[in-house]
Amino acid sequence: MPLLPALQAWWKEELRSPLPRTTLLRRSALCLLVLAPLMALQVQRRGQTISQEQQGQRDDTLAIMEAGLAVAGRASFDWGHWDKTYAFAQGRNPRFVSHDLWKGAVFEDGTVLILLRPDRSVALVHTAPTFQRPDFPDLIRCAQDNVGRITDTDTPLRLACREGDALYLGAATLVSNSDSTAPANSGTLVMLSPLLKQEYSQRIRNRLSTLQRDLVFLPDEGSASSPQLELIEPRIHSSGGRLLGLPRPDLLPLVTRSLLGDLPLLLAIPGLVLALRMVTQLERRRQRVRRLEVERRATQTIRSTCHALDQVFETALPDRGRADSRRILGRLSGASRSTDATGHRPSQRLEHLSERFQHVLQTASELALFDALTQLPNRRYFIEQLTETTRHHGEQQQWFAVLFIDIDKFKVINDTFGHAVGDGVLVSVCQRLRRVLRAGDFLARYGGDELAVIMDFADSSTADPEDLSTQARERAQAMVDSLSEPVRIGEQAINVSLSIGISLVDPAEQDVGLMMQRSDQAMYQAKRSRDSRIVGLDVLERTPQLGNYQLFNDLMAAIRHQQLQVVFQPIRDRTGELHGAEALARWHHPQQGWIAPTLFLDLAEQHRQMPKLGHELLCLSLDGFQQLQQRYPTLRLYLNLTPSQLLCAGLAASLLEQLQCRGLHPRQLTLELTEHSILEPDATVKQNLTQLRQAGARLALDDFGTGYSSLMLLKTLQPEVVKIDKSFTQAIHSDSGAVHIISLVAELGTRMGVQLVGEGIEDPATLNQLRDLGVPLFQGNALGRPTSLDAWLTGDQRRPTT
Repeated sequence: MPLLPALQAWWKEELRSPLPRTTLLRRSALCLLVLAPLMALQVQRRGQTISQEQQGQRDDTLAIMEAGLAVAGRASFDWGHWDKTYAFAQGRNPRFVSHDLWKGAVFEDGTVLILLRPDRSVALVHTAPTFQRPDFPDLIRCAQDNVGRITDTDTPLRLACREGDALYLGAATLVSNSDSTAPANSGTLVMLSPLLKQEYSQRIRNRLSTLQRDLVFLPDEGSASSPQLELIEPRIHSSGGRLLGLPRPDLLPLVTRSLLGDLPLLLAIPGLVLALRMVTQLERRRQRVRRLEVERRATQTIRSTCHALDQVFETALPDRGRADSRRILGRLSGASRSTDATGHRPSQRLEHLSERFQHVLQTASELALFDALTQLPNRRYFIEQLTETTRHHGEQQQWFAVLFIDIDKFKVINDTFGHAVGDGVLVSVCQRLRRVLRAGDFLARYGGDELAVIMDFADSSTADPEDLSTQARERAQAMVDSLSEPVRIGEQAINVSLSIGISLVDPAEQDVGLMMQRSDQAMYQAKRSRDSRIVGLDVLERTPQLGNYQLFNDLMAAIRHQQLQVVFQPIRDRTGELHGAEALARWHHPQQGWIAPTLFLDLAEQHRQMPKLGHELLCLSLDGFQQLQQRYPTLRLYLNLTPSQLLCAGLAASLLEQLQCRGLHPRQLTLELTEHSILEPDATVKQNLTQLRQAGARLALDDFGTGYSSLMLLKTLQPEVVKIDKSFTQAIHSDSGAVHIISLVAELGTRMGVQLVGEGIEDPATLNQLRDLGVPLFQGNALGRPTSLDAWLTGDQRRPTT
């Protein structure tokens, strides 16, 4: 309906049945009584939140400033109590500036050292050449003004001084020897560092800039905190006897701006109420018009019938008129008492017709809602039942579970024994499941070899989700156990197993599609699992993004439009020389930004699209490596292969063909495999690895040490390379056990002729310790972050940049 006619119809309906004045006033007062306390609570809560956020940000920024003051205090004490500084202040160390100060790395961030004689004259001003100025008059004056405040040689005086627009923080201490036994009359040493340092990140610099603008220098030491200002404790001194302080935050403007941001929402609430009122009134008007139309048609029918009766009774042919009159009157008044030729009354015929109609309806209902083979409810019936269960349990605040069941290898059973045997297996499985289910459970055939169950916990004595999840797993295990004996179809005895996914449903949840999606996802994980045929994905374990089908669609579009990227992270030897590069997948989503590789790789695995994604990443990696070979001829490519890729029969042939097309040799390739990829025995996996190894490619066991079968794989796979997981390399500073394990693995690798790579190297100390333990190759951000192909081609990766 167009907007203007709809508004006109609504206004007419309002004029037709307006609200009484007393009702309108009563409802308005009720709304005010409800909204006023809510608004007051909202204002109070918003003020507390903003106050906590402001105080938290200020505390964090002050903590950074206090850390800088602490560092400056330690530096001033160390330099002021150095024997060489003391000797220079006594006039006995002429090489102090040229030999000692110029070696100090502390001045590279702009730190200024000021040495004052006992008479407060300047003996020395020093900083790094990059920050050198003709003089620092404001800093010197600030230092001179506070010399007399130092009372203890062991406690530096905290200072805050300005030089132009820049703020410097530091400390002053009396010059003495290293053990503080010399008389403290040789001068004063002041160390001042800029508040805004280049080494800080942009976020920290912005916060410190805001703090610098807010800082206030109080006029004298007698100033105390006020409702508008507060001193920074412990006190920080400045020139002219001033102290450093901060204004107290004014929360009223912030709260006001925040509430003004909610104004459109507040205005939308009356608009929504008005829209609902309009929709209700229009629906009421539509129903009244429809009722009037029905009444009009009924009235016309009655009038036409009466007219026909009048014509019969008033006809000019009396014989025909009397016959028609008797016939019509008989139908109107005595039909229920008359009988037909078979001796049945019309009422009996009508009853018989009603029974036949009910039978037809029942047959149609069974055809529409039940599966003809298993006599179980079908998918449509299951969705309707799940919707009703969701509504009912939501009202009763009761938990329930949705189970998704898949018959393992059912296609193989059909292909081996025929579809007739497969149908018999399906029927037998359904019969066994019926026997173990409880009265309140609902079993349906969802489609093909997939079954679904709505599990009810009405008879459970607990409402704790963890206990209910345990009960659901136990009852699912009973389903699995019901098939411990083979299914007999004729003379065939067929072993059948199930994979079951469980989704525990919160009473407040209403999204039926999401429930089925989670249980299907759990069932898929059960089919992939080595050690469990039952996987529960309850409310405590959900990963919403893995159930995001829109994100999966976007991933497929990214593959089609070639929007995926590959970056390369260097692998270096003990001398820091470049040995190889690992290809790593990246995806930048147009709206969500960078998506974690583990997320979109798991999405592809879940929707069985990993071969397509793997092929795209393989081509990107080889294209990039082909260009890298021209600049780094000895470089090796480390390429990751997923379990799904290894299960593809044509993987080896396709990979070798891609290498040949680009003029690359398999000897330049190292294939990284995880334990999960190769632990399950599979002929296709073995054939792919054998072909690639015979062609010259090397195999690397990735994330070594994280699985329980890592040592067994060293024997069965016999890889040329083993990559030590970062959970071990990053723990060597705090865990002696990790050190022993890496040492044993290094010795084992040497004896077996296996090349070791230490992953996750984040600092030089870890690199040096791994090098001492005998690890020959290294990978991590300390040796080079993952960078794009352009960065590799335009830069020089032969030596570490960090």
